[in-house]
Amino acid sequence: MEQRISGEQLESQIEKVILSLAPIFDVTVEKLAGFRKPTLLVVDSFSSGEKLDNGSSQISNLNGRYHFEDCRFEFSRDNLPVLHTLGHEVSHYFHGELNPTFEVRLKELGLRNLNYWAGREFQEFVAELGGLVYANGQDEHFVQVSRGFIYSREGGLFNVFYDYHSGRGYKRADVAFQRSGGSSLPRLARMSVEEGERIMPREFPISFYEQSILPAFDKIRRKR
Repeated sequence: MEQRISGEQLESQIEKVILSLAPIFDVTVEKLAGFRKPTLLVVDSFSSGEKLDNGSSQISNLNGRYHFEDCRFEFSRDNLPVLHTLGHEVSHYFHGELNPTFEVRLKELGLRNLNYWAGREFQEFVAELGGLVYANGQDEHFVQVSRGFIYSREGGLFNVFYDYHSGRGYKRADVAFQRSGGSSLPRLARMSVEEGERIMPREFPISFYEQSILPAFDKIRRKR
């Protein structure tokens, strides 16, 4: 039977995760006090927003989401979010509060710019790494799995790009966590879009090109 959870319970859990992840992101109590206070929206279920032939919405496997603009968490009341999901969404919160110009820059770039999608990949990378750190710190050993479609109100093509780059971000988080846990999070969360785009394939490679070919190209460039 599904465990339904109240908004009060979720708020309490979110507060606990924030306090736990603050030192991981190198955020002091004093600095945390200056962050925006997040709000919570509890919904019955998530859907992709795409209508099926019968007029109903396609159900998404999204577990939670964080909205930077109004500093709001959104979770389903049907099931208690797992620790990894809570850590992931709270890490989005820390990233946004520590580096608000990141989201501003993405809006400047726009959906048609490849740098925009690299920035979205970097956002998911940071959030997923925070989720892994939190879950494993609570003795919940999370094994990375494919999430399939995430969510979007922007339409099918947006979903495809978002899922592709989110998946790449999750893989990079797995690489980073295996190498050094969450030690890189303070630095990552404060990087610009352009800095994040540059370091992802070099410090956290996930393909043969990034592991073998890109380093050779970089070596040649340095010699010029």
